[in-house]
Amino acid sequence: MLRPATLLLTALLALVGAPACRSREKCELDLPAMFHKKVPALLSYTSSSDTLAFVSGGQLTWHPLGANAFASLDSNACHRQRGTLTLYGQLVPTTHTSFAGEVEVLSTDATAIPFFVGIYHRLIAPGPQALLRVRISSPKVALTNTARVGMAKADFLGLFFQHLTADELRCLSNYHVFTNADPVGVYINQTFVFRGDTLREIRMQLPEMARTEEKPAR
Repeated sequence: MLRPATLLLTALLALVGAPACRSREKCELDLPAMFHKKVPALLSYTSSSDTLAFVSGGQLTWHPLGANAFASLDSNACHRQRGTLTLYGQLVPTTHTSFAGEVEVLSTDATAIPFFVGIYHRLIAPGPQALLRVRISSPKVALTNTARVGMAKADFLGLFFQHLTADELRCLSNYHVFTNADPVGVYINQTFVFRGDTLREIRMQLPEMARTEEKPAR
């Protein structure tokens, strides 16, 4: 008869030898084939332990925000601060706009109300009303694909993937961060951050902003 200590050691060895997460093994999914027909083709993707990164085209990539995306926000809670930023070797006038800490927008537009910056977000050369960085934690702002803070992960995944089975949904639900970018790398990137089953924050950033921030200080 085995002693209790021997039984405990045997159990521990069995746990060490077992796969850490069997559900991850079943997540070899054909994501391009699953991408929703109303969403342009998924060109490529990469994944890590908690992040699924898309490279795609279409409305979410080219026009993540509609012209009136921020119209429902309280203008009385709006605070603006003007400044400058060096992009593509040029000094660009910028406006930082925040709404009660729930939405922050950094744009190149130093004069117009930034409710309209959503349709001008590509910055090949610095110009008016170009988005540079956006952070959204308010459920009042919806993207062009109707994604918004507060939505359930299953509903969010349904915006991208069609006819998900229970196993596919369970596999995709392992990820807590989803990103989307264009293949050329000139449009604003989106990052969707979940806590548990709920979308808590949407972030956007011009690729050039990320590259600028990565440069070491002299």
